[in-house]
Amino acid sequence: MVDNEPGERRTDATNPDRTVEEIDSFSDHPVLFGLITGGYVLGLVGGLIAAWAVPYLLGYQLDWTRQATGVFAADGAVVRSLFRVAFTSFPIVFAVCTVAVDLIALRSLTDRSIPNSRGLAAWTLLAVFGLGTMLSVINPILPPYGLVQLLSAPVFGFVAVVIVTIAGAVAGVAGRSIPVDLARGRMSFVAAGKRAVAEFRARPIAVLGSSRPIVVGWGVGSGLLFVGIGFLGLALGIPFIGILLLPVVPVILGIAAIAFAGGHLRYRLITVSNAGHG
Repeated sequence: MVDNEPGERRTDATNPDRTVEEIDSFSDHPVLFGLITGGYVLGLVGGLIAAWAVPYLLGYQLDWTRQATGVFAADGAVVRSLFRVAFTSFPIVFAVCTVAVDLIALRSLTDRSIPNSRGLAAWTLLAVFGLGTMLSVINPILPPYGLVQLLSAPVFGFVAVVIVTIAGAVAGVAGRSIPVDLARGRMSFVAAGKRAVAEFRARPIAVLGSSRPIVVGWGVGSGLLFVGIGFLGLALGIPFIGILLLPVVPVILGIAAIAFAGGHLRYRLITVSNAGHG
């Protein structure tokens, strides 16, 4: 934030025409904050469960089908492709949940039905694919197969926090105005993209600054996520004592979800408010 002369109101650094007092706080949207937090809980917990369950179920089903019919070969290209997708379950689930809660936030904060459904559908597919691709880099240290690597070399956890934070920054910049314009039905997807590029060229500092809340929220949240994954590894690997450690895991993941949600909601409050006064 930027402080002005005495007697003047402070302005939002992401938009000099917007005052801090004009941007809503979390207390104005308790239900929306709860929905976004729930979406991140689903993304984190569901993604971790899917990372184990989907490859296991796929392997079981393919093995049963191969024994029953002899159709699938264990080394077939189709099977390898299926397993590559299955092993990226966490990034896919997390990306879908993140984009879903963002759409919920947009609809709530724009306070109207979304008329440009085609443009928003195109943005949704692009956002899920882009975010999932960026987050797929952290797959090697995610459960169930990456726990040993994470515990044996914790530096991978720090690298993963940096990667998730960068992903949040890219997502924050890319999603600053395009989905808002589409949600309000102002223009087509192509036109919204061109406007976003032009805005970034004209005001790069302001555009980058608007993603600060999501960068902070995702940075803190991803740090807690990998701490929780470490505790999960210890809980599963240490007999008896692990029973005491296991209840700590959902608590840490819940706090991580709150951090993710807090940064996301603050980011969307700023971007929707600025777009409404831009």
